Amino acid sequence: MSAAAESFWPTVPFGRGVEMLARDENGVAALLKPAGVLSHPNERKDEPRSLIAARYDAAAECFEWPSADGAPGAGRLWLLNRLDS
Repeated sequence: MSAAAESFWPTVPFGRGVEMLARDENGVAALLKPAGVLSHPNERKDEPRSLIAARYDAAAECFEWPSADGAPGAGRLWLLNRLDS
């Protein structure tokens, strides 16, 4: 795994009960979320119930969160797929 990927994952603000199942050197990860947690928010008010506890940019279709020093947009995560029942 690259140093960038190693330093990225600890910064991801996972939502309540979300677990990482696996990840690879390309930055792809499999996540497990409990029932009731949204893959992504449909509206801004849904962000607290989402997979990632961060702002969701609907235009860019990604989650964004600040760096430890508060710089905006330092972390970004895109959803590739989701499996539904």
